[in-house]
Amino acid sequence: METRLPGDGTASECEATCRLLDQHRDGGLEAVRIAMASILDVQVTGATLLTPARWESLAGAVAPVAVTLAEDLVATAADGTSVVRFPAGTVSVAATDVVDLFGFPGAGDDSSMQRDVAERATRQQDWWRGWMDALHGGDPRDRLPKLDLDVIDLLATVARGRVRIVSAPWVDDGAAVVVDGSRLTDVVVEMFPFPIPRVPGLRPSVRLLNGTGDPSVDGPAREAVLRAGVELAVVGNYRNDGAIQTRVIYRDPALEAAAEALAAAIGGGVLFDQYLSPVTDLTVVIGADFLLRG
Repeated sequence: METRLPGDGTASECEATCRLLDQHRDGGLEAVRIAMASILDVQVTGATLLTPARWESLAGAVAPVAVTLAEDLVATAADGTSVVRFPAGTVSVAATDVVDLFGFPGAGDDSSMQRDVAERATRQQDWWRGWMDALHGGDPRDRLPKLDLDVIDLLATVARGRVRIVSAPWVDDGAAVVVDGSRLTDVVVEMFPFPIPRVPGLRPSVRLLNGTGDPSVDGPAREAVLRAGVELAVVGNYRNDGAIQTRVIYRDPALEAAAEALAAAIGGGVLFDQYLSPVTDLTVVIGADFLLRG
């Protein structure tokens, strides 16, 4: 996949348009980790290289997964001979074929980059959805391969809960497949309830307190604060229930502008309190008016 990395001071990692494949070729797995952290704008603490052999072992944890293809996927040999590698319709993908399925180019011509990316993404989503469904139930570790990889622990944990496979947030700008910022924010906010900042201290840190007494507010309030682009450091309940107005509180006059920006983003007032706890730069108290805004 080709994607354009954001130029926010880390442009030296990837000049103009480049592919994650190029990142790996030039800098190895660590370069890919850094690039993904730049795209997601959160810290990525680890990365795992899945070789074809590891993919086969991982995919083999369950029975072959069924994937539906709209068109034949045709491979062309060096001598020009063509063969249908994966036929249209519902295909049962064996563990040995997963790498080929994931990497197969789209059925369209090379000029349709968006189509190529969309087709591959759909294929991969279908496979992951079927594979995770098959892994779900009981103890996933009983079926996962005995590999000393962080991704095995991650998949074992994820498979025990509710899993949703989302569409990749990419768009075609005519020259390359680039990140759709708003869709990416949606994905990141859902994936990382408490993201580790890519550059600690770069953004105001926030303590989020629920003053409504209603725990169902926690999720929407957390998402609203994260969308404002701050560093969420502490989450808890306000000392008293029944807060009416959502407010952003600051103790350092230098943070007044940041408090006003956050208040405008989440909807609320701004309050200066020189005795506010210094544990974070800003404190957000969620009130009943947040519920009324839906």
